[in-house]
Amino acid sequence: MLPAFCKLAVCPHCGGKNEIFQLMSGNTCDAMLWSDMRQIAPMLPRVSPVQKCSFCGHYFYLREAKFENGNTYSSELGWLMFEEAVEAYSELYDTEISNLELLTMIVVWAFNDKIRHSEIEAEPEHLDLLREIIVKSLGQPIFIGNPLFRSEMYREIGEFDKCLAILNDYTPEDDFQAKIKDMMIAKAHNKESRVFLVE
Repeated sequence: MLPAFCKLAVCPHCGGKNEIFQLMSGNTCDAMLWSDMRQIAPMLPRVSPVQKCSFCGHYFYLREAKFENGNTYSSELGWLMFEEAVEAYSELYDTEISNLELLTMIVVWAFNDKIRHSEIEAEPEHLDLLREIIVKSLGQPIFIGNPLFRSEMYREIGEFDKCLAILNDYTPEDDFQAKIKDMMIAKAHNKESRVFLVE
C-alpha cells in the first residue's frame, strides 16, 4: 500500500476543508467480505461515501463534494459510528433510490462494525434503531436493492421468513453468489441474525 497526499473534501454546508485519505496504489491481499456486502481490505482502505464535516458536524455525500489537493498525508477514512450513521440517515434521507440504498447500507455497516470482529452482542436500543431504519427503507416502493443485501437486512433484524422468501426467488449470477445465497439460507433456517464472514 502506497499512500498519497490527502484530498480536501469541501463541506457543502460550511465550506470546511476535510482531509480525506488517498492512495497511490494498493491491493486486496487479506481482504474480507462479510454477509452485509462490506469488504474490508487492509491494503486497500475504502473511504466512506458519507462523511461528517469535522468543522460544522453536518453530513454530506462524498461524491457530491468539491475537492482540493492537500499537501500532507492523512489516514482519515470518515467511517461513521452507529449513532452518527443514524444521524446521517435522518439528515440526508430522501426517496431518491441511490441515496436511500446508500444511507441504509451505511447504517447497517456501522451497526455491524461494532460486533463483526468480536463476540459481543449488539445493544438492544441499537438493534431497535436498526430495525426501525431497515423497515422504513424497505417500505419505500422505490427501494429495489441487491437481493442479497435486502435478504441480509431482513435476516439481521430477525425477519427470517422474509429473508428466505427473497432468497428462494433469487437466481445467482455465478458460483460465488450461489455460495453466499446458500450460507444465508442456512443462517436464516437456524434463526441466526448476526453478520458473518463470507470469505
